[in-house]
Amino acid sequence: MTNKELVAAGHALAKAQGADAPLTEIAKLVSDLATRLDVITVLSDVLTAENLALKNYIDGECYVESKRTGVYTCAGINKPETPATDAILSKVRAEGVEMFAAHQRAMIGKPQKNDAATSYTARCAVEYAAQLRAGRTEGGV
Repeated sequence: MTNKELVAAGHALAKAQGADAPLTEIAKLVSDLATRLDVITVLSDVLTAENLALKNYIDGECYVESKRTGVYTCAGINKPETPATDAILSKVRAEGVEMFAAHQRAMIGKPQKNDAATSYTARCAVEYAAQLRAGRTEGGV
């Protein structure tokens, strides 16, 4: 079954679901959907990492010669926009900051920890993660 067929089957099953829907059929379809989603998530992460490496290479090491003038310039000057890659990177960065915020919240109440400072740090991290997700950070991040 292809991904498109699996998605279509999931939608059809959801529409037809009633009290007499066989649970084993539902469980198998949900399991297949979850497995495919896991695979797509891993592929997305790999492609994002590759895109970031390519963007860094273009920005820092790739020079092109103008056919008209014969002058070499950095290819990063005229590189195309990559909004999908940028959005995924913002999401990944935000998740990392949120993990830090969760760690800070977990530290509250532990011996020899400044709860007020830890709580403030966690709130700042959550706010920064929201800015990352929205693409509104300063300092080139």
